[in-house]
Amino acid sequence: MVLSLDDEDEEQGDVSEQLSEDRVYDLLSASRRRVLLRYLDRNGGRAPFSDVTRAVAIAEGIDEDAAPSEYKHVYVSLYQSHVPKLADAGVLRHDSESKTLELTARADALFAHLNFVPPTQRQTLVDRISERLG
Repeated sequence: MVLSLDDEDEEQGDVSEQLSEDRVYDLLSASRRRVLLRYLDRNGGRAPFSDVTRAVAIAEGIDEDAAPSEYKHVYVSLYQSHVPKLADAGVLRHDSESKTLELTARADALFAHLNFVPPTQRQTLVDRISERLG
């Protein structure tokens, strides 16, 4: 994925426009947004808002069996801050009627950074074979 070198995005909601590198890092700067994006990606790119909220809350250490009221503060944060920021950037769509979140093609720029493994941390073929042979 090629990133724009512009400092600002001309049309944040226009999928045809590339996200600037600064915008990508800004969008990925919050752990809740990173968890949200990964959750959607692992679940086919679309999920109910309540499921995303629960996943973020669990990632932050709230008990899986906790009542929804236990992670209301996570929901409020996602609803008021994180989801609008990602939606304004054109990375996801929030359907308030069906209460779902859905990734757009524009999210690919973010996943290029989320899934990046620096060369110094990559395993070589010899490393993988050595690991298997013990």
